[in-house]
Amino acid sequence: MWDRFDAGIRERLDVYARELLTWSQTYNLIGPSCTREELFHRHFRDGFLLLEHVAHAKQLADVGSGAGLPGIILALLAEQVDHICLIESRKKRIRFLNHCVRLLGLGKVTVFHGVAKEAGLRFGGVFDTVVSRGIGDLAYGGREVLPLLSEGGTYLTLKGLNYPGELQTYFQDKIAGFYETPRVVLEEAATGNRIVALTKKS
Repeated sequence: MWDRFDAGIRERLDVYARELLTWSQTYNLIGPSCTREELFHRHFRDGFLLLEHVAHAKQLADVGSGAGLPGIILALLAEQVDHICLIESRKKRIRFLNHCVRLLGLGKVTVFHGVAKEAGLRFGGVFDTVVSRGIGDLAYGGREVLPLLSEGGTYLTLKGLNYPGELQTYFQDKIAGFYETPRVVLEEAATGNRIVALTKKS
C-alpha cells in the first residue's frame, strides 16, 4: 500500500517506524513485541486508509494521538492540510510526539498536552476534520470532539465489529442531535473494520 508513495516519503515513514520500535522498548507505545511488518500493516495502515477521506481537510486534529497514529502518518502524507494538532494527555507520549515532530521536520504539526475538551477551550471550533483510532464508543467520541469541530466539520473514527452496538447506543444519546446521520465511508468485509463519519450540524 505504501509503495505508491515516493522515496522521500517512504524514507520518513521508515524513520518514524524506527523511532516507534526503539522508544517502545521503554515507553510501551505500541507494545514491545511489535515488529516492523506489523507496524506498517496494522498501525500505519489506518493512516493510509484515512488519507483519501481527509482530502479536503485544512485544519485537522488527532484526538488521543498516542504515538502519533494516525496523526503523524497524515502529517507526512496529506500535503494539502495546513495544520495538524496531535492531542494527547499522557506525558511520555507527549515527549515522543515532540521528538518525532522535530526529527521529521513537521512544521505544520502542533502537539497539545491535554484532553479533547481542554483543546476545545484552547483552539475553539477551528478544525474542519477530527480523527481518532480509539477513544471510546461512537457516542463518547462524538461528545469529546464536538468542541473542536467547526460547523459542518467531520469526525472520522475507526471502528470494528462492535460498531452496530455502538450505533444503537449512539442514537439513544443526546449527542446524536448535534450531528448528521452517521455514515460508513469505508468498510472492509474481511475484517469488519470501517471508517465512520460524523458531520457536525451547521
